[in-house]
Amino acid sequence: MAALLDHAGFVGRDMTRMRAAFTRLGFSPTEARALSRREAGQSVPLGQSSAHIVFGDTYLELSAVETDSPTHHLAGYAGRYEGLHILALRDAELQAAHAAAARAGAAPMQIAEASREVDYGAGSRPGLARFDWFALPQADSPEGLTCLMRHLTPELVFQPAVQRHANGALALDAVWVTSATPEATARRFAGWANGRVERRSRGFSVALGQDRGRIEVVDPAAFASHFAGAQAPAEASFAGLTLRVADLAVTRALLESRGVPHGGSLSGGLWVAATEAAGAVLEFVA
Repeated sequence: MAALLDHAGFVGRDMTRMRAAFTRLGFSPTEARALSRREAGQSVPLGQSSAHIVFGDTYLELSAVETDSPTHHLAGYAGRYEGLHILALRDAELQAAHAAAARAGAAPMQIAEASREVDYGAGSRPGLARFDWFALPQADSPEGLTCLMRHLTPELVFQPAVQRHANGALALDAVWVTSATPEATARRFAGWANGRVERRSRGFSVALGQDRGRIEVVDPAAFASHFAGAQAPAEASFAGLTLRVADLAVTRALLESRGVPHGGSLSGGLWVAATEAAGAVLEFVA
């Protein structure tokens, strides 16, 4: 079975600024919590804090990296620019996914266990959210940190108390990847995710598991065409996200009421520029 789209992550230095930007766009970010990893049965701080924008079974991560350590798993990406640097795919058969990534020609890192404290406030259940994951090295994924993961405590992550957003957002539908060689890049991602590559007029789409979630791979010119002149932050990058909303009219009204500039995308959705959304284009579709 193909992997599923789990979450996408923004990386910067200023958590307050990132949370403020997404609140203005009508999202309800959680409070930031420190992240840690398990080492010899002990919890070791990662030098990173994260807040989350939670939907039914996907989410967005806002991460502030407080360390300059070259061994931090985001060090090779976060130094390029602030923006979208994380793509996490979910696979319940993580050992098999690790073997499949190796067969596809990658050099996946070892599977590790990580955790974060969850306390969403009144009406929620606090606890320690745990997951297994492995990353692909930057040489295999120059666009951003690509990882595959398995939730061990999904009931703590996807709590209804934090799934209400004023803009009507319901799910993360797609991650936009820019590349000088879109077909080869799409096939590379499909090999890791056991996805299906489909040719589109704008480039290539990798369909993920259960026909929910896509990785849209285009060259920078096609990205600028789809989003009316928007520039990708680098030739090889995670440049944007598509989010499904309940009602585009509600989303449009909220953006207008808050003075957020927005336009129409070629797929009939709305989009806001990377300058409004912590470094990546956001597209809203119904």
